[in-house]
Amino acid sequence: FAARVLACRNPSNSTLRSLALLIRTRVETFKGKYQQRNVLQMEELSDYFFKLPESDSPASDSDATMACERLALIYGVNSPARWELRKEQAIVNGQNGLVKTAVEIFEELEMWDEVVDCYRVMQDLGPAITLVTKRIEQDGQTPALLTVLADLAGGDEKLYETAWQMSNCSYGKAKRSLAKVQLVKEKYKEAIENFHMALALNPLYPSAWFSVGFAAIQIRDFKTAARAFTRVVQQEPDNGEAWNNLGKSLLESGDKDREALSAFLRSAALNRGSWQTWENCLVVALELHAHKEAIAAMEHLVTIRDAKGVKPNELRKVSYELIKEISDGRRENETEVAFSSRQKNSRSITSLRLIPLISKCSALVSSEPAIWDALAMLHGCIGRPFTELAYRWKQVRAVNGNAKTMKWENDKAAFEVMVDASMSLVRAGEVARKAPSDCEAAYENKQENKEELAIPTLVQHLSSILQRSKETFATEEGYKQLERELDALKLEAK
Repeated sequence: FAARVLACRNPSNSTLRSLALLIRTRVETFKGKYQQRNVLQMEELSDYFFKLPESDSPASDSDATMACERLALIYGVNSPARWELRKEQAIVNGQNGLVKTAVEIFEELEMWDEVVDCYRVMQDLGPAITLVTKRIEQDGQTPALLTVLADLAGGDEKLYETAWQMSNCSYGKAKRSLAKVQLVKEKYKEAIENFHMALALNPLYPSAWFSVGFAAIQIRDFKTAARAFTRVVQQEPDNGEAWNNLGKSLLESGDKDREALSAFLRSAALNRGSWQTWENCLVVALELHAHKEAIAAMEHLVTIRDAKGVKPNELRKVSYELIKEISDGRRENETEVAFSSRQKNSRSITSLRLIPLISKCSALVSSEPAIWDALAMLHGCIGRPFTELAYRWKQVRAVNGNAKTMKWENDKAAFEVMVDASMSLVRAGEVARKAPSDCEAAYENKQENKEELAIPTLVQHLSSILQRSKETFATEEGYKQLERELDALKLEAK
């Protein structure tokens, strides 16, 4: 619209052209290459609205535009008031480095807060204090001027209280400013009280509610924090940080885990690149056994952080819980307990969705036994015994190659990890040997898989484990368990 109107050399109405010029200025405000043009455009608009004609001559004979022409389409365009346009001109000047010019305009409009902000940008508070003091001498003390003077004085709490009392407890900005100062000084309880006084007059200040929530979290008053952040997201639904803090507050307040997860998911949807938010989602989803949400969180973590986003233990936990639910569902079916096909399909689909994620993680972090354990469990659950066996072998190799478990000959915790991996390997081999040879065509004719399946290979593995750990762990139950499995395999081989 703006480009079309401005392209016309002789627009039918100057008001229409001025509106198009204003729209283009607003669109280009934050584009650096248009800074100078924006300033000139705002000057032109200011001349159009503020420069009055010197005589009754037509507009074409004067730089000013006659009132009759300006008002011709006034009801058909969204033209701002003159003071709003003047304020906008000052803001554009300030954004483009013309701060002194902006100060002059704000002084003309008596916008003292903006004047003070400009002097702060120039790092020169002296003229601002002089200006406010002069205004107080001329007009007397007012709540607004006292509040501005308190700001300039470095946050004088007595001046804020004086302004509040002078307004008969009706000037909310005094209390908001006082609360902000107390927030910086870590007087959190006093800050919350003052924010509430100000918000009782006008609750439509999301930034103030956010500050209340922040202060409440610092004193561990999570119920107050949850109420405050709820107000923020009601007024600013796209505030991802507020949703995240709401989730934390609900989680800490107790018995609100489901609502906390919803808040975290909303925050993650708004800030998809924030791995911290996705980690929050993952923690709560695991507590609630919300597998779909947990898998989605882990997918995003891996996408954002690559290897650093891999969560081996969490992957194994989700895999184990999914398999347990599927197994429980099968047993319920066998005993004719109601178990809908929708539930079965949902769990099966979720497990199938988890397999590509874990496969991707295994490519990023191949030395984590928990990842291969999870993959083996899932493939065993969906009826792929040979694939499960192959991943069990990779799990055992990962125990040998992982920095935390590679010294399992002397470390008891690491030895228990090796025992668990070896026992899982033996069980997987037993299942694979009993399975039909054609149940997985991809593994039927591969020599390496036949070797992995063979009992002598398993016997050799267990013998090696027992020999290397005999001096340290010969009396441990895990060692004796491996000995029993080795004897059973040798007996089966005969």
